[in-house]
Amino acid sequence: GPAIGGALFDIGGFLFPFVMTGGMVLLFIPLLLFVLSGSESHPQHKKMETELSMWQLTKKVPVVMVCLSVFLANAPLGLLDTSLALYLDHTFGWSATHIGLLLLISGAVYVVSAPVVGLVVDATKPRLVMILGLLTEGCAMMLIGPVS
Repeated sequence: GPAIGGALFDIGGFLFPFVMTGGMVLLFIPLLLFVLSGSESHPQHKKMETELSMWQLTKKVPVVMVCLSVFLANAPLGLLDTSLALYLDHTFGWSATHIGLLLLISGAVYVVSAPVVGLVVDATKPRLVMILGLLTEGCAMMLIGPVS
């Protein structure tokens, strides 16, 4: 969260939180594959487990695309928390409490919008919703940045 990102920024500068996050994600992938491939599932899912291994699942293009979409949708929000907190502190002198409350808004919006988006996905095509969501987020992220 913002506290860890801020500490990493203080230790290594702007790039360090991003490098640490990316490194942890990359280190987590082999661990995830190892743990999930050896786990015992519910007895009802034994047939599915024997037909498709975890490694085979990661070779399926739709699975990779969904994982990539989830990453791309969530990574900017986590990165924005750190940058926005530093900006608000430096520019406006906001306290950690005020910054934390502001960052809570994104979680509140998610809690309110997730059921609505779920209904939309159920009523339409999930691929269309993913594409529209990523396009919207991509355009919004390009509008955020320093104006010099």
